[in-house]
Order: sequence, then structure tokens, then C-alpha cells
Amino acid sequence: MYDQKKQLKLDLGLRYENTSRTGEVYEKVKLNSTFIDAGISWEFAEKLDLLVGAKVWVVKGNTYVNLRNQFNAIENFDILDYNFSENTYASGLRYRFNDKNTLSAQYQFFDVKHKDATSVNYGISQFTFLYSLTF
Repeated sequence: MYDQKKQLKLDLGLRYENTSRTGEVYEKVKLNSTFIDAGISWEFAEKLDLLVGAKVWVVKGNTYVNLRNQFNAIENFDILDYNFSENTYASGLRYRFNDKNTLSAQYQFFDVKHKDATSVNYGISQFTFLYSLTF
């Protein structure tokens, strides 16, 4: 049975962006991105919380970047094609000494995955201890 005195917090977020422009072939822009954010904080024992979270960003399409000279004047434009996902996953434990002091141990994993063969996929993971003191 769930104890009503225990804390449970759920965070969810979604953002979708669509950029487009019509015109000649060299003027067209179509860029879509979706960002999903989710997290859970659950007090499974007195003052001890389980933390789990994820952020996923997916981008596909094209846009233009300014090409500038040494005087910062725009001389031309270059087209950039995007097709990738960026992911961050985290989990950890947090101990709440009181309302103003916490100690947490967290593991985070971040990666970028490109859908084309010319870009390099990469990732990084880290383990963190964090003491937080609020004045």
C-alpha cells in the first residue's frame, strides 16, 4: 500500500518546433525538432529519494548559416542538413538531511546519434556526488 506521507513528484514536458520557408530550391528551409523531458522523484524511504530523468531531442531538416568575412559582413550562406538525436539519461539517490541540506549520488549518460554516415556519434557518462546547502 502506498504511504500518503511519502513524496512523489512527476515532471513531463514536450516542445515541438517547426521552421519552414518556401521559395527557390536554394531558399527553402524545413527544420523540425522535438524535445521531450521526463523526471521522477520518489521518496521510497524516509528522507531518501530515488531520482530518474530523461531528456530526448530529435532534429531533422535543413537551415542556413551566415558566412562572414574578417569585417563581420555576410558574404554568402551555407546550407546545413540536420538528422540527429541527443539523449540524456540520469538516475540517482538523494538524502534530505532537512529542507535546506541534501546529498545526492547521480549517474548521467549523454549521447548524440547521427542518422547520416558522415557525422560521428559520441557519448559521455559521469558519476557525481553533490552536496547542496541552501542559505
